[in-house]
Amino acid sequence: MSDSNHLIEKYFDRSLSQTESKQFQQLLESDKNFAEQFALEKDVQAALILNQQIQTKSQLQKFEEEISDKKSKPFRRKFIIRTAAASVLLMLFIWSTFLIDRPQTSHEDLFASYYEPYRNVIAPVERSDAANMQNKAFEFYENGMYEEALQALNELYVVEANPDVLFYKAMTLLSLEKYQEAIPILEELISSDAELKNHAPWYLALAYLESGAIAKSKNLLELIGEQQARYYNEKKATELLAILKSLE
Repeated sequence: MSDSNHLIEKYFDRSLSQTESKQFQQLLESDKNFAEQFALEKDVQAALILNQQIQTKSQLQKFEEEISDKKSKPFRRKFIIRTAAASVLLMLFIWSTFLIDRPQTSHEDLFASYYEPYRNVIAPVERSDAANMQNKAFEFYENGMYEEALQALNELYVVEANPDVLFYKAMTLLSLEKYQEAIPILEELISSDAELKNHAPWYLALAYLESGAIAKSKNLLELIGEQQARYYNEKKATELLAILKSLE
């Protein structure tokens, strides 16, 4: 197995070390083939989860219909209920065993599967000028040193109140799992004049998802999907919305 395949496998196992996580992000940003391979695998994972959810929901509905049809036969109805319960338990056992090495469908795992910190397009890091405040902040960001990046971005915003700096602050907060702090920044960015404001709805939808505001997340994902080419990641927004609806 190649190193890149191994990293992708560990990503979906959620077992990347801190060093591997940095290597993964660097490859994602610099290696087009790696990024395409990762995107393909993510689509496969999402499709598997969605298909299994649909099958399980369909089976449960079938059992409910059978039970409803047998209401006039109490003994038969008890038998169907017991059989249905046993079948569902067996199905869930097989499903969990088959997907033991795959991401589960909790909101937290969906966030982890879809969240990627947006690449640095504001201040490409030049090592020869690392002492510059802006370059230093984004050097921390690119290297996954998010605590240091957060402090540096806060200092940078005091000197230069650039709304795009706030966008990367929100990315940093999401990476630090500080979702409630990132949400108001992203909400503000949507109506700002930031160059990256059309990227904010996607990340805000993910932040809502992780914080449990599922209805808000769905509304934003639907908006992104409907406004073709206006917002960032409209294809993934449509895909994620379908998965969330399947979990209802």
